[in-house]
Formats: sequence, C-alpha cells, structure tokens
Amino acid sequence: MNLGYIDDGDWMDYNVKVSTAGLYTFSFRVANSYGNGRIEIRTESGSVLGGVDVPRTGGWQNWSTVSTTATLAAGSQTLRIYVVSGSFNFNWLEVDLPLAAQNILSRIEAEDYFAMQGIQSEPTVDTGGASTSPGSMPVTGWIIT
Repeated sequence: MNLGYIDDGDWMDYNVKVSTAGLYTFSFRVANSYGNGRIEIRTESGSVLGGVDVPRTGGWQNWSTVSTTATLAAGSQTLRIYVVSGSFNFNWLEVDLPLAAQNILSRIEAEDYFAMQGIQSEPTVDTGGASTSPGSMPVTGWIIT
C-alpha cells in the first residue's frame, strides 16, 4: 500500500513519545514519476527539524529510500511530515537512533486503507528494499497514537 497523489502543502501528523533525546535518522520510501519533491520534518508549531529531497525514481511504483536527520527532544510531541514540493507517492517512514544508541527502531507504513471510502489500491513491489509486510517491524521506544 502507499499514499498517492502527494501534493505541495500536504502533511501527516504523528503523535509520538520519544524515549531518548538525540539525533534520529528519518528514512522515507518514495516513488516519483516526475518533478522534484521535498519533505520536511517539522514540529507541531512549524519549526523545521530536517528535510530531504525526493528524486525522480522513474515511476509511481519504482521505490527509492531517501534519508535525513533531525534532533528530537525526549517526551511526547507531534511530528509533522510536511510536503514542501509534491507529486510523489509515499510508502513508509522509518526512524532510527544513531548506531551508538540503536535500541529503538520504528517504521510507520501506509497500509490497511481498505476500510476508508474512495481509496484505491494497486500492486507494488519493494525490490531490494526492506520488508514492507504489515507487522514486520515492531514499534518500540515510540508510542504512536
């Protein structure tokens, strides 16, 4: 599954509880047939914590992983994944601590949208990428609400 038709100004908010403050790596699995996209990680108030460009991948289902870093404080907070420049598809988001503290690993995937009206699905392949099957990566260290 993926979120499609991502446009300029679209955003996704995630309520998280960060157990350890530090520099986190954010990886995004994206597909982009044309155009040049850009994703920013923001606070709820709009402060930019990090950003990454979304390159052309050669098709709407040709996936690539792009990464950036952002420093997060410990505690409950809302993180906004904000699309500065769109026209791409979004498959998943993975958040890692640096290697020195990598006991926390989390992935948020676009999945299980059949219950929503007006949502269409299409087959996708994640060749050479990480596992994208539901439940393949436990959410530990963060509480997603």
